[in-house]
Amino acid sequence: MNEEEARELLKSELEHFYNLPYDELTDWVYKPSVIKNVQGNGAAYQVEIKVVWNQHVREDVCVIGAIHDGGWRALLPLLESFVVTPQGGIRKTRGI
Repeated sequence: MNEEEARELLKSELEHFYNLPYDELTDWVYKPSVIKNVQGNGAAYQVEIKVVWNQHVREDVCVIGAIHDGGWRALLPLLESFVVTPQGGIRKTRGI
């Protein structure tokens, strides 16, 4: 798996959620994960995006994206995430 390509594809898929207002993101908390197949340069990837309440501050929403190519990386996908506060503040997270 080309990690640089995979990270760029994942960031591109997360962009939609990054631009949603807090109120719309909270609606996604109750929906199933978004699973999408995306095509890279000759490689196919699966992206999964999940929106959950932040476990530390229940009002904050955490958006978590994972990507893998179906090989062994399916067991350990690349992850990107961010947290959105009710006031609209956005911060990247580390160490999911």
